[in-house]
Amino acid sequence: MTPAPSTKQALRERILARRDLVSLALREKNALQQRDFALEGLNFKGVIAGYRPVRREADPTPLLRELAERGLMLALPCVMEDRRLIFRQWQFGDPLREGAWKIEEPLKQAPVVKPDMILLPLVAFDPQGQRLGYGGGYYDRLLADPAYERARRVGYGYEFQKVERLPSEAHDARLDYVVTEAALYRFLD
Repeated sequence: MTPAPSTKQALRERILARRDLVSLALREKNALQQRDFALEGLNFKGVIAGYRPVRREADPTPLLRELAERGLMLALPCVMEDRRLIFRQWQFGDPLREGAWKIEEPLKQAPVVKPDMILLPLVAFDPQGQRLGYGGGYYDRLLADPAYERARRVGYGYEFQKVERLPSEAHDARLDYVVTEAALYRFLD
């Protein structure tokens, strides 16, 4: 477990630099291991929101593909002009467009849905279920919305992104689970 630096920005920089060194082959191998841990330990039902990985983020694609084959509805996040996140229905083969931060998202014609489980990318996490993201607050704002209080929050990352303790603030959203290539962590009360 990596000790946490004193500031969120220092931690972001250090972990993102390490994540940039993850080879594509290792990322693919880890994605399959993460899929297996998730399928063994999580109860998938309803609408599952994933994300399109960027910058060598942990890749949920193998898990999403398996869930689609099992008949579950998938969704991806879309950034609105007011910096809110919404989720639009998506399935493999649907066209995508470049959204905010050059991240692919469903077309505006795709129906807006409310997920039952949200897979979240992360920069770091700790044993208390705190998540550190990129600093834009998109997921923190979303998860603070009462409409999403029942959605399961599943961080998706690498084992080296686990730190002893994250500096946290009142608006930081706590995770229910984190899936890495080595384990499924559970943080539910």
